[in-house]
Formats: sequence, C-alpha cells, structure tokens
Amino acid sequence: MLGRDGHRAVLSWRELDPEFGNTPAMPAVGMDCRALDGQGPHLVLPGDRCGGRHVSGVTGIRVGVDDRLWDRGVQAG
Repeated sequence: MLGRDGHRAVLSWRELDPEFGNTPAMPAVGMDCRALDGQGPHLVLPGDRCGGRHVSGVTGIRVGVDDRLWDRGVQAG
C-alpha cells in the first residue's frame, strides 16, 4: 500500500487470513461522516497500536509474491 506522501505499509496474507491473524484491513473512504474525496482513501487497521500502518491518501495497492522468500535454496522435487 502506498500513500501520496510516500508512506508505505505491508500486510501479509497470514495476518489477514481468518484462520490465522484475522486482522481487519479496511480502505476508508469517509471519516467522521465526511467523504475523503479530496484526500483519497485511507488504509485503516483497527487493531494496530498507534496507527502504525495507517496510510492516508492511498495512491497504489500492490498484491504479489516476493520471490526472494521462496528462493532460499529450496529445490522442487
């Protein structure tokens, strides 16, 4: 997730999966009954302490696999 100000947040599938972390991650398009049209959507994780991964003005979302995690000498049989 990338914000207009360059702030980034990374979420893993495991923490979002209901069978594991079950962490809610929500794109917010309004705050205090007002639309965020001029600011852009925000990423909100209600369980995060101090809003550590709050991203305002989201400009991009990237979903993918980091191949470096799988290339640690593991050979397919």
